[in-house]
Amino acid sequence: MNEVTRVSSIFWQEQNKLLGEHQDFENFKNWKEVKEIPLYKPDDSFTFLYSQDNYELIQFSDYKKEWLEVIKLGEDKKGHTEESWNDAMGFEFYDYQTSLWIMKAFHHMLTFEHVMEKSILDYKHIVEFGAGIGETAKMIFNRGYKGSYSIVDLPNVARISKYYLSDHDVSWIETKDIEYKPDTLFIALWSLSEVAFEDRYPVADKIQGMDQLILFSNEILGMMNKEYFTYSWPILTNTFIRLRNMWFHPSDGGNNYLIARGA
Repeated sequence: MNEVTRVSSIFWQEQNKLLGEHQDFENFKNWKEVKEIPLYKPDDSFTFLYSQDNYELIQFSDYKKEWLEVIKLGEDKKGHTEESWNDAMGFEFYDYQTSLWIMKAFHHMLTFEHVMEKSILDYKHIVEFGAGIGETAKMIFNRGYKGSYSIVDLPNVARISKYYLSDHDVSWIETKDIEYKPDTLFIALWSLSEVAFEDRYPVADKIQGMDQLILFSNEILGMMNKEYFTYSWPILTNTFIRLRNMWFHPSDGGNNYLIARGA
C-alpha cells in the first residue's frame, strides 16, 4: 500500500468508525461528523454559488416546470430538529422556500441533463457509488423516477441513507453486485475521486459502457485525479466523456463534472 492509498484508506476508515458511534438518526443532519466530512453542510461557502448557476442552467432545461415542482417541496425535515430545518429553509428560488443544500443536488441534475441532452427519468436503472445522506437520490425520486436504484457505500454511511430514503425503493449493494443492464446510469459525486486508484479498477470493470455522472476533485487526499479521469477512465470504462468545470468551486485543485456516454 503506497502513502496516497494509505491516507485515503485511513481517512474513510476513521469517518466510518465515528459515524458508527451514533444510533439515533432523528437529528443526523446536526451530527458533528456529518457536517465535517461533509455529508451534509447547508451553510458551505460554495452552496450559494450553486444557486446562482442554477438560475442560468434552468433556462436551458426542457423540464423546467417539472424541476420547479421538485424545488417547491423544499428540503426533507428528516434528520433535522425543527430549529435546524427552519434555518436551512431560509433560501428562496423562483419564489419557493428551499435550502442551499437542495441547490447543490439540483445543480448536479441540471448539469447532467444539459450536457447529456437527456432526462434523468429516461434511465431504468441507477447505481450510485457513495450517496452520502441520499439527497441526490431523493431529488431524483421526487422528480418522478420509477426505475431501480442501488447504492454502494460504507456501512455506517449507508445506515444514514437507509434512514433518509426509507420512503423509497432503494437497494444497498456492494461493488461486486453491480450488474450491467441497458439504460443504466452510474453516479459518483466526489466519492470515486477519494478512493485509492487500485480500488477503482473493480468499479470500472463493473460499469463498462454505462452512462455516467461523476464529479471529481483534481487533487484530494494526495491523489492527482484530473489526468486519470480525463485519459485513463474513459478507456477503462469504454465510454466517451465530456468535462464540465465547476468554475465557482476552486478548492482541492478545482472540481469537474465528468459526463460519459457508453461507447
